[in-house]
Amino acid sequence: MCLKCSAPPNRYYVQDCATGLLVCEECGFAVRRITGEALQTGDYIWILNADWPEFHSFEELFGIMVGSDHPMPAFIQYGMIPSRVLTAVLDMAFRQVPDVH
Repeated sequence: MCLKCSAPPNRYYVQDCATGLLVCEECGFAVRRITGEALQTGDYIWILNADWPEFHSFEELFGIMVGSDHPMPAFIQYGMIPSRVLTAVLDMAFRQVPDVH
């Protein structure tokens, strides 16, 4: 579970490529490891990496990604933890693929 919000356990984190931090896609809290101790050393990603926009929900983050000129910083999937952002991007990409039948 995210240390700051109600995101479910083992879900909704991506890894910021510039800092290596794990970023909660729901609230933006970023940590090195998902542990109780990380609550003391973590902070919001837009504070730790100014390339990230400030967001306070997944919907806000995704809206910034698709409806803004703000370029998103590079991030990757973290381990086998599902990512809402990457899933939504793939869903959008597959919906735009023309039907070949």
